[in-house]
Amino acid sequence: MLMVLRYILVVCIYCLGGCGTLITQYEMKDGEPADGPIGGKIDSKIYSGTVFDAKAQLTPPGSGGNIGGLIFLIDLPLSIVIDTLILPYTAYYELTKESETIEPQQ
Repeated sequence: MLMVLRYILVVCIYCLGGCGTLITQYEMKDGEPADGPIGGKIDSKIYSGTVFDAKAQLTPPGSGGNIGGLIFLIDLPLSIVIDTLILPYTAYYELTKESETIEPQQ
């Protein structure tokens, strides 16, 4: 029974893995900045899930703690891995997005 519970725990952790990356990549699909977990904006897709998870660890003064940030603390190393795997895509996206906003001088 203990082995089954361990297996379920591991599966749940891996299902949550990269959660910050998936949230920010989906929110930023139209080129709009993503909302951070505590407020603020995440402007770049490059390592956006890692930034999202790190910002989730910050607590506003006088809030009394951040229990929800624990989930993103567990997710942080997994988001780093996933952000690294999709780095070629996000770098290409950021470079082409920048070139679209720059207008040629006449």
